[in-house]
Amino acid sequence: MAKKLVQFMMVVLFAMILYATPANASSVQECKANTPSCEGTLKQGEKLIVHSGWMHPNSLYVTPKGKATYAITYNYNTEQYKDVTEEKEFYTLGEVMTISLTDEQGEVSYKSVSHPRR
Repeated sequence: MAKKLVQFMMVVLFAMILYATPANASSVQECKANTPSCEGTLKQGEKLIVHSGWMHPNSLYVTPKGKATYAITYNYNTEQYKDVTEEKEFYTLGEVMTISLTDEQGEVSYKSVSHPRR
């Protein structure tokens, strides 16, 4: 019985190691609070995490290329945007924003701009 349990735990450990490979890590992009700005493009299944600090609030600009469907989480709420074609701005202070692109064909450009307090 103990031998089977050890074998089972080894299989679980192996599966966890496979899941944590760099191939999965590359689908997450990150913007730090103290970075003046960062920008890029999200494709289907990719996720962006924006760290906003109390000293560095952020504006996140999301611009679809064509129509895009995405979800954004900030201020402890998740909002879903379907078939969006225009730029949207999200402002946050002391929060972590997460945007996930869910459209199979859509693509969005993003730019996160940090606003240092004066």
